[in-house]
Amino acid sequence: MTDTAAVLVVGDGPVAAALVPMLETLGWSPHPATTLPEVEAALPACDAVVVLSHHEEVDAAAIAAALAAGTAYVGAMGSRRTQARRREWLLAHGVDEEALASLHAPIGLDL
Repeated sequence: MTDTAAVLVVGDGPVAAALVPMLETLGWSPHPATTLPEVEAALPACDAVVVLSHHEEVDAAAIAAALAAGTAYVGAMGSRRTQARRREWLLAHGVDEEALASLHAPIGLDL
């Protein structure tokens, strides 16, 4: 890990817009990404991944890539239904139960 933790923030919207400046205030280096190519480009330099996206074409694939890369922290925000959808996608795309056990989900407030 580098001196400054690099956090890949996957998604846009009000949560991402609030999280990026908070990470900067904490002295961490945020790397916002909204597309899968942006995720893939930033992932090797990141120590943590936070998935805030609810876009089917990005969120689960970003989680799978982060888990496969052995990223130290992978967290994903979303409802129970969103988590179930992602879990089904991840299992169908070769992510095993052991890797899924390291996924922190859901993250955020328990509403």
